[in-house]
Amino acid sequence: MVTIVKYQQNDDINENGDILVNSISTYILSRKKIRENLKSKNNLKVIVSKKYANYYLDFEENKNVKVEERKKIMMNLTSLSLSKNIIKDLLYVKNKEKEEQNQLKKRYLEFQEDYPSEFLNILEKTSLDEFFEFFLEGLIFSKYKEYNFNILMENNPLKNFYKFFQNKIFEQTFIENYNLLLGIIEKINAKLKRTEKKIQMFNEFQMDKFLGDISGYLNFEKEFYIKNVLEELNLRVNYMEIKGYIELLTEKFQGNYEDILVFLEELKEAKELHGKSLENIEEWIKYYRDIYVKYNGEFYRETIEEKIKSIEKKYGANLNYLKESYKKIYLDMNEKFQNYYFENYGNIYNISNKRCLDSLLIESKKYIEKKKTLYLFIDCLRYDLWLNIKNDLKVKGFHCQNDDMAISGIPTVTKYCKKMLYSGKKYNQELNRDNQKNFIEVFQNRNIKEIKNIDELGDNIEGDIFLYEILDIDKIFHSIKDLDRDYIYLTLKSKLDKIFENITPEKFNLVIMTDHGALKLYNENLKSINFKNGDYEIENHGRYIRIYSNFYNEKKYLETKESFKECKEFYTISREEMLKYSLPLMEGLKENYFFLIYKNGYFPKATGEYNHGGISLEEVMIPFGIFTNEVPKYKDISIEIQENILEANKISDFKILLKNENQLNNVTIFLQFQKYKNTFEQIKGNKIITIPLNLEERDGSLKDNLIIEFEVMGEIKNLKFPVEIQVKENKGKKLSKKLKESRSLL
Repeated sequence: MVTIVKYQQNDDINENGDILVNSISTYILSRKKIRENLKSKNNLKVIVSKKYANYYLDFEENKNVKVEERKKIMMNLTSLSLSKNIIKDLLYVKNKEKEEQNQLKKRYLEFQEDYPSEFLNILEKTSLDEFFEFFLEGLIFSKYKEYNFNILMENNPLKNFYKFFQNKIFEQTFIENYNLLLGIIEKINAKLKRTEKKIQMFNEFQMDKFLGDISGYLNFEKEFYIKNVLEELNLRVNYMEIKGYIELLTEKFQGNYEDILVFLEELKEAKELHGKSLENIEEWIKYYRDIYVKYNGEFYRETIEEKIKSIEKKYGANLNYLKESYKKIYLDMNEKFQNYYFENYGNIYNISNKRCLDSLLIESKKYIEKKKTLYLFIDCLRYDLWLNIKNDLKVKGFHCQNDDMAISGIPTVTKYCKKMLYSGKKYNQELNRDNQKNFIEVFQNRNIKEIKNIDELGDNIEGDIFLYEILDIDKIFHSIKDLDRDYIYLTLKSKLDKIFENITPEKFNLVIMTDHGALKLYNENLKSINFKNGDYEIENHGRYIRIYSNFYNEKKYLETKESFKECKEFYTISREEMLKYSLPLMEGLKENYFFLIYKNGYFPKATGEYNHGGISLEEVMIPFGIFTNEVPKYKDISIEIQENILEANKISDFKILLKNENQLNNVTIFLQFQKYKNTFEQIKGNKIITIPLNLEERDGSLKDNLIIEFEVMGEIKNLKFPVEIQVKENKGKKLSKKLKESRSLL
């Protein structure tokens, strides 16, 4: 009897005359022996490897031939430390020495029966490293549509196995061993990068489909998606829609894209109020402090333009149009502000407005009665620069008691504004008096000393009130192009450090004041205009022109006034309007005819990168700070419900008044169960919090917790307030439903 055993296993041995068939020579020998034993009727066992198993069919029909088929093939693969998972197997084999690799590969091909023979033939003819790259390429690109798979696999011998690669076990093993495969994955990534122009979806980017048509494993896919989604910002204003597409990215790729999500929130906030009308100076001050300085305060922190450039550089996106659009936003807001301020200046600069230059010194008196006080005048101190030095002063023990915005005059130049500041009066009321004499008069009955040399100052100096002036910041703004943020800050800081080497907060109060700010001039928007008229004298300083003469000529005045009516480059203050702007008809023996205030985008002569004299937020909004050694005390915060009856199934506003007397920083507000979250960099004073909610209909009210987290006076606090929201029926939807039901009955 002849027994043919299929298939060979690793532990089979040649004993008792058995024949192991695993080569052409043993195959030929076995056929010879089978024929001999069939004649002699002796027993013979032939153990056949898989490769030769199908070559004995002619003998299998003989009644004296018995065929044994071994079913437990996995035992053989297991004994080889292999499995039916080709990725695991290839990784295992690749880690062996070359000779052992070849042996294992050979045995693997003999015993593996789960994969198509064409697939195994390619494995047999290809080196392990090469085959592994072919396989992983196919696995990754099988996530693409089949027509894209065919393009990407054009030169890959496994290009006919699109469906074969879509085996979930393969993908799971690939994910588990991802870090071990990074070298090969990077090669596949490079191939995609080279081939992208052949793939339609890389040439016609569709934001809503792209992530569903890629593998999610290649860096180029991620980089391409981020770049193209970000470039949509050049065209779209719905930043939250873009945010949604970035959030989808986190589901497809592992990674942290918080910088982009924060950036999109900042874009949204930076654009807040653009296009809306701000009704009064307090609204403009709030806008400037809370939004404008935060995103356009170049001497305080990274501006929105710098943030855009940073995102561009990191993700390779072109956001030129976005940059220009934000530059335009701030130019537009400045244009709105200059129109508002010029037209309403008479009402704003009245005796009751304590923000005006002529009220500041008088207001400061109530803070300084008990101690020596240094009044420090810094010419041309921008508000964003002030924010930095205010923090430095806190470190030195000087705590700001009256951190508020002041407003400069028209025109925003030292000649007019400093006189108002020092005198406590309008310019035309104190025309010919010396600034220092005016300052002394404000503090009559006090021992006042003007400090010329900072070394004169000290805790033991005799006197009550001291005046010291830093005048060269204005010169820096006027003279240096490409002014570096750090340069001007460090210049000012070094001067302040010198002062505070000599005085301490225990002995001195401190008042910091200025006369005006400065506006950055963008070359592409500037138009130089030189007003020349031989009949007049011209005082041309920064962004304003004073037109005057030795005598007044009515006819000449009216002719010139008529010629200015169609002028678009500047605001004209005629003689009839000078009283409104507290400007004098005469200065010395000179007759003033006109003051011309240049509008944004225009300047009267060659200048540095920064200038002033006009009407912009940066020139008008200025700091005035009073410092003592007393640490401000935290006052309890409460809330008051303003609107809590909301209509169901539509977006309705839940409004809360935050009753607050503190300056809160880095504020986050949550509605715990509605998953609402909003952040504010700073909240100063009371604030209405508007929370848009879309609630389903329900019986009774909805209860939630309003959670407020914030930083105040160096501490982080967390407050929780229970709130109740009434949900009323949506009458519009109810009526629509009734109409629909009534139609269905017809």
